[in-house]
Amino acid sequence: MAQIVRFPASPSTTISSDFLHQIEAVKAMSLLEGLTYKEIPTPRCVADYGFGVELVVESDAKPDAVGEAQAMPDDSVSSLTGWILVNYSVSYRQDWDSHWRCTGYFRQPRVSVNESSLVTQMYWDYAYELLTPLAVGSVNGAATKAENEFFDSVSSRDLSAPVASCEMRSSWSPLLVEGETNMPSHITAWGELMLKAAGKRIELRERKASL
Repeated sequence: MAQIVRFPASPSTTISSDFLHQIEAVKAMSLLEGLTYKEIPTPRCVADYGFGVELVVESDAKPDAVGEAQAMPDDSVSSLTGWILVNYSVSYRQDWDSHWRCTGYFRQPRVSVNESSLVTQMYWDYAYELLTPLAVGSVNGAATKAENEFFDSVSSRDLSAPVASCEMRSSWSPLLVEGETNMPSHITAWGELMLKAAGKRIELRERKASL
């Protein structure tokens, strides 16, 4: 059965040293401005070990000067949430082509229906740009949208502008160099993807607290 690893608590010495070194690097990584970070558990059935980080775009994050992602309405940015899970298998996984596998997800709950197709393509373009240099082989993923209609208390249709929700899911096997601890770059890349999707500026800040 897989083991859930919690950090920054001191992990057991029975855990793989490769995995421990990556956790220590994550504990010391620089954080992105405009994001809040929180450790979350990982599913027990996926791999021998794993850790997860929840990411939330802060409502007062600085807007991108270029404003590439202005398809996102300002009043919904504070709701853009996501996570990244990092799983480690002691045995080499042929389906991963690695011992490691990263999975990322985020959701934007309110996007104009007229712009939702553009937004999903934009999500994937950002993901391909940020993740491909970090991956072994291909980056898999899907950007999906769902149109929402709203009704009042007597079930009559709300004729206000319809909105859609958009989600991004992706998975990849991280490109790791033996002896190096570069897992933080994958967590940072997913955070950058979320900030770009929200039209926010990407800046690193000095680390102020452990995850």
